[in-house]
Amino acid sequence: MKIRSGFVSNSSSSSFIVAFPKKPTDKNELSEMMFPKDLYGSIGNPWPWLNAYDGGLEHTRIVEQVFSDIQEQKKKFSTKETVDELSGRYFVMDGKLYYEGAPYYALDSDLAKQIMELHNEHEKQEKEFDKQTEALLEKHLGPAVPYASSTGTNWKTRKPYTPEEIADYMRYCKKRKKFSETNEEFLLMQQAQTKARNKYYEETRKISDKMAKFDWKSFSEDNTGAFFSRFTYSDNDGEFFSMMEHGGIFGNLHHIRISHH
Repeated sequence: MKIRSGFVSNSSSSSFIVAFPKKPTDKNELSEMMFPKDLYGSIGNPWPWLNAYDGGLEHTRIVEQVFSDIQEQKKKFSTKETVDELSGRYFVMDGKLYYEGAPYYALDSDLAKQIMELHNEHEKQEKEFDKQTEALLEKHLGPAVPYASSTGTNWKTRKPYTPEEIADYMRYCKKRKKFSETNEEFLLMQQAQTKARNKYYEETRKISDKMAKFDWKSFSEDNTGAFFSRFTYSDNDGEFFSMMEHGGIFGNLHHIRISHH
C-alpha cells in the first residue's frame, strides 16, 4: 500500500494486465480484438507538447508493439507476481482510499475499511510523535528559529532574508542536529516512532495482499478462459511509449492498470 498526501501528476511507468479473448495468432487477429470498430484509426494525442503525434498514434503501430511484446513473453506471469504488483495500487490520498485501477480495485469492503482504520490511527500516532518531538526540542533548545536562506525571500516582509536571520537559522540547525544525534530521550522517541511506522507498514502490507488476491480472483473469474498478458510502458522512454502508457490503448479489452509512481 502507498500513502500520498497530494496529487501525483507524473508516473515513471504503468503496467497493464489484459484479458484477451484468446492468444492472438497474428497482428490482424490482435487488431480485431483491440480495435474492433476501427481497425485503421488512431488514438488521440493527450498532450499538445507531443508534436510528433498531433495526428494521433496509429492503431497499426500500437498493434505491432503489443504483438511484439506478447511474442517476447517467455512464460505466464505467476499469481504471486500479479498479487505483488496489484498490492502496490492501494494508497490513501486526502483521507480516502484512492480509486485506482477501476473497476477491480479494493472490492472487499471489509478489508478496505480495515486499511482505512489503520491509516487513520497511524496519522494520529504521527501527529502525536511530532508534537512530542517539537516539545522536547523547545524544552532544550528554546523556540524554533524560522527558516532563512540566501536564496529565499521572507514570506512576511517579502524581502530577502537578512544576514542576521540566516546566521540565526544556521546556528539553530547545527544545535538541533547535534541534539538529535546525542540526546538519549530524543533517540528513544525516534526509535519508538520508527517501530510504530514499521508495524503499520507490515499490517497494511498484509491487508493489501489480501485485497490484491481478492481483486485478482474477481478479475480472473470474470474472464474465465481468457489469455492474460502483462505489459509495461513508460513515458520516460520517449513520445511513442508515452502515448502507449497514457493513450488508453486497451480501452476495448478488460484490463487492470497499475501506475508506478
